Amino acid sequence: MYQFFYIRKSAKDKTIGTIYEAVFDDRTPIRRVSLKLNIPLKLWDDKNQRVKESDTIPSAQYNHTINQLRLEFLQSNETVPKLNKDCFVAFAMEILEKDYPNPETRKKYRTILNSLIQYANEELKLKTLPVDVLRKLDFIKGYTKWLEQRQYIGRKNEVKKKNKTIFNYLSVVKTFVKEYNEQNPHLDE
Repeated sequence: MYQFFYIRKSAKDKTIGTIYEAVFDDRTPIRRVSLKLNIPLKLWDDKNQRVKESDTIPSAQYNHTINQLRLEFLQSNETVPKLNKDCFVAFAMEILEKDYPNPETRKKYRTILNSLIQYANEELKLKTLPVDVLRKLDFIKGYTKWLEQRQYIGRKNEVKKKNKTIFNYLSVVKTFVKEYNEQNPHLDE
């Protein structure tokens, strides 16, 4: 089970929102509860799930309430997921191990995910692949061009990947992106 906080826009005033707590078990929502804390949308830090410092609202009190709920949740759940929320490939590998029992499928998907890490290392000079980088439109173009130039290892003739193979790579990445979006509904797709 995992917990997160998000803000929901008011139907009457589009500049104000209410803070909500959501608890999910895998992909199944367990509860969504309003904290009855109304704040301006611009004062919500979506990345850290906190209220930004401000003189107009009691932000310290609101953040204290959120921290108390987090602490209660952690104490009530001894099995906190160890997902690396920052690295997309770590997330995908965990889903792969959990949801794909076929060893051949695992092997194929692991190869594709390893190519994502290799692309991030070689071209983007990153050790992990943050989801924010994956969201950029240039990422897919760059990854596709990188795949086109890659050659199969262990072959004497220089054989480049076919368009169908590249399409399959992108389809697998899309599958894991869809899974990430389903498990993180509070984030932008």
